[in-house]
Amino acid sequence: MSSSFVVVYAHVVGAILVVGYCLFWAVMTTAARRQFASADALRFLRAARSAAWPLPGKKPTLALIGWLLLIFVAVAGVLCLPDGFSMGRLISGERFSTLLSIKLVLSAALVACFPWLGVSRVPLAIASLGLALAVVVTSTLLVR
Repeated sequence: MSSSFVVVYAHVVGAILVVGYCLFWAVMTTAARRQFASADALRFLRAARSAAWPLPGKKPTLALIGWLLLIFVAVAGVLCLPDGFSMGRLISGERFSTLLSIKLVLSAALVACFPWLGVSRVPLAIASLGLALAVVVTSTLLVR
């Protein structure tokens, strides 16, 4: 098993976890807004966002885990780039470069949504899920 296979596998698993994280917030935000009054829903979502992962010692919050997942996927994605790839190729007009540029823009939009997951309105949570799925679809097109 080559190291590139392991990196690609880690990138795919990380992407699945990021989509799951965004799905979690879309479901939680929608359910909280339907179940509670606005102030109570916001309080509930903030409590969920700051909930600590049940590990011994210092416990990361759910929000921190989301950021760590996003960073992991980004690093794995950079490691998945072909050998000799330069960022200057992004504007070359090649199919791969165009799709990679689209993926980077979608990823940047997802990063912009991340600080608001669990503290904002339902449309933003659903938009983050849509962005995460769009990044996955674009990634799939990159390798075809």
